[in-house]
Amino acid sequence: MSSNCFDADHDKTINKRNSIDFDFFLYSIGLTIYFLLFGKLPFSFYSIKEFNNLLTQPKNIEVKIDKDKNLQDLVNKILKKKKYERISFEEYFQHKFFEQYKY
Repeated sequence: MSSNCFDADHDKTINKRNSIDFDFFLYSIGLTIYFLLFGKLPFSFYSIKEFNNLLTQPKNIEVKIDKDKNLQDLVNKILKKKKYERISFEEYFQHKFFEQYKY
């Protein structure tokens, strides 16, 4: 089960061949990480209309994490609203944040 709060803009994730572009999942991952770190979403809204307006605003979410600059960099790259600005899946898994967990 999923909440719309954690979803990226799905209308723009299906290309002309009717296949899903999975890069939009990264935005959801970023929102989930943000929620786990701070216990709340990076935005607030009081109606579905307000929520939809928030999703269409071009402003990116900027996160400040004092204790882990690599995590801060990763989350900020994931939370770019425009897909072409967002980190790719390949870049995500190769990010320096994960280097500390490689065996």
